[in-house]
Amino acid sequence: MDETQDASRRADLKAGAIMMASNIRANSGKRIGTVPGVEIGDIFYFRMELCIIGLHAPSMGGIDYMTTKFENDEDSVAICIVSAGGYENEDDDTDVLVYSGQGGNSRNTEERHDQKLERGNLALERSLHRKNEIRVVRGFKDPFCLTGKIYIYDGLYKIHESWKERTKSGINCFKYKLLREPGQRDGAAIWKMTQKWITNPATRGHVLLADLSAKAEMLPVCLVNEILPPDPSLSYMA
Repeated sequence: MDETQDASRRADLKAGAIMMASNIRANSGKRIGTVPGVEIGDIFYFRMELCIIGLHAPSMGGIDYMTTKFENDEDSVAICIVSAGGYENEDDDTDVLVYSGQGGNSRNTEERHDQKLERGNLALERSLHRKNEIRVVRGFKDPFCLTGKIYIYDGLYKIHESWKERTKSGINCFKYKLLREPGQRDGAAIWKMTQKWITNPATRGHVLLADLSAKAEMLPVCLVNEILPPDPSLSYMA
């Protein structure tokens, strides 16, 4: 969808193009691992924001990659991916991401073709071998956002396996299973949890009143007491 948007109607694309042309950006050099100034859980409303801050260089492509040295060898490896749901990505588990390769998935059935092991797909395959960390940005639908989607930086992952799979559209697609590196703060997991609370406030626990506004607000205002009452079996001395 991002690739088919008319740039003349999108203020974010106009602003991004001006900033890129004027070199008004941060972290312009590509790097493996974390990006200075970007924290796990940071939310972005436009893909162009990811480019301007140096988190993910391509404004449309889902795979950002670079060539770097590993001891005495040079290799092309992936450094960041955006999981936007365009290729039937499976991202229900916030510690696991099954990511589909790029290419071949055209809306025109005559232009569809099997994915090739080149460019971003090849970089992902090399990252499986090199075991380098890859930044992951997850996209989620949000009807209150201008583009209908937000992007959350979810931290560092590593690719643990890859395989080929035939998609519903009939093309052979590369699949890559990424696991989130342990010890990181929650990112996308918090967003998913809050969405469940909005859909069903009772799932939050310690709910005193499901909707304090009595349906006066578009979204229910949930009243919660997360301070547990004292244990009656305990005695206290004045």
